[in-house]
Amino acid sequence: MDEQKQENLEQAASERTAVPAKKKKDTVSNRSFIIALTIVIILGVVLNVFIGSVRVKETSMLPNFVENDHLLINKMAYKLGEPQRGDVIIFRKTVFGTSENLIKRVIGLPGDTITIKNDQVYINGKKQDQSYTKDGITTGTVSNFKVPEGQLYVMGDNRVVSLDSRSQDIGTVTISKVKGKVIFRLTPFSKFGTIPHYGGDE
Repeated sequence: MDEQKQENLEQAASERTAVPAKKKKDTVSNRSFIIALTIVIILGVVLNVFIGSVRVKETSMLPNFVENDHLLINKMAYKLGEPQRGDVIIFRKTVFGTSENLIKRVIGLPGDTITIKNDQVYINGKKQDQSYTKDGITTGTVSNFKVPEGQLYVMGDNRVVSLDSRSQDIGTVTISKVKGKVIFRLTPFSKFGTIPHYGGDE
C-alpha cells in the first residue's frame, strides 16, 4: 500500500511540473510568431515605400515597352539619387482634362539645351542615337529649348505618336513629382528581368 501511495505521489508531482513546462513552450512559440509577423509587416511597409508596380496601357514606348507589360518602379530613385538621361519614368499628368500615369524616357536634364530638327535630336549640340526608338526618327521641331531647373525633358520611344515634352499639353516634368523610375519587368515572362538602358550618355 505504501508503494502504491508513493507511486501516486510521484505521478502527481510529475504532472505538476509538466504543466509549467508546456506553458513555457507555448509562450516561446507565441513570441516567435509575433516576432515573425512583425518582421513581415515591417518588410511589407518598407517595400511599399520603396517599390511600386504599374502596367503599360498605351503604345508610346514601343518597341521597348508594350501594352500590358507589368513593371516595377523604384519610388525613391530621385529622393536618394539623381535622374540620368535614358531613365524610364512614371509620372502623373493631366492630359485633355484627365489625370493619368504616363511612361516616358528622360531625354534632357536640368540645364540641357534640346534641339529637334530634320528628324534628329541634339542635346547640348550633340546628335543623339535613336536606334532604340521605333522608327529611328523624332518628329517635330524644337529650337534650343533649355530645360528649367528641377525639370526633365521626356519623350516616348515611339516618337511619331508619343505625346510628350514636345507638346505643350505635357511639357517638362517636375522631378519631385516623378512617381518612380522603372527598374524591372515582371511580365511577359519572356522579357522578365531588368530594364535595358537606352538613350544615356555616350
